Amino acid sequence: MMVAFVETIDCRTKFLLKCFGEDFDKFCNHCDNYLHHVKLFNDTVAAQKVLFVVYRTGQHFGAGYIINVLHGKKVNKLKIFSIINYHYLVLVKDKS
Repeated sequence: MMVAFVETIDCRTKFLLKCFGEDFDKFCNHCDNYLHHVKLFNDTVAAQKVLFVVYRTGQHFGAGYIINVLHGKKVNKLKIFSIINYHYLVLVKDKS
């Protein structure tokens, strides 16, 4: 239930009131979802690239190493595992 509360894009007040059996049909005008509208996006390609790097490195490295590879940083361990299509892996170069 707590995960659903945190992940909701609806009004949080409405969500909490619903838990107690009350109806609230509009936004409360004060919760964070009202003040800062949630932007949804599809990052399927990014997820596929992450899984590709994890697979190609033999699942031997941690998150920090995988992030460095995805950012296109030259790391010594890359030579050992010789990941193919290195330029394909540069994922987040233009993202902040």
